[in-house]
Amino acid sequence: MKSLVLVRHAHAADGRDDHERELTRRGRRAAVEAGKFLARVGCEPQLVLLSTAARVAQTWQHIREELSGTPRVEADRSLYLADVDSMHAQFASIPPEIESVLVVAHNPGITELADWLASSAPSETSDRMRRGFPPAAVASLALDLDEWSDIAAHCAEVRDFWNGRAPIESGEAGD
Repeated sequence: MKSLVLVRHAHAADGRDDHERELTRRGRRAAVEAGKFLARVGCEPQLVLLSTAARVAQTWQHIREELSGTPRVEADRSLYLADVDSMHAQFASIPPEIESVLVVAHNPGITELADWLASSAPSETSDRMRRGFPPAAVASLALDLDEWSDIAAHCAEVRDFWNGRAPIESGEAGD
């Protein structure tokens, strides 16, 4: 059984250089909350795959502070604004001894990947995930596979989903 966690980067500020956009204060808080959620559900990734965008690295940094363990972390430019096929291709190179992987990337690819992987059998958790995958959202998936290269459409059970909404303090919703 493999474990895959998909995270959409947290809310980022506008900017001319999309790759260098950084998290807003709201985004930083949401990333911390995502880390707390992952700690509560027992997430202990062995491998973390990141896009090279600044907002992705910052999202991971805040999540990482809430988790135990020391996963191997790989930042790959091909995950920057990657589509389902590009992200799917990343899994083929993951060694079979790796049981748990966490991916932090961008929309629309991360949402489309989660939907593509999720079992077609409806569940409350998968239904919540399919209603929206906003910034900092987290989907935890279980895959009954021996090899990461065997990933295919609808092969995963959505175990947990957090919608990325950290509590907003009054007067801070617009930052």
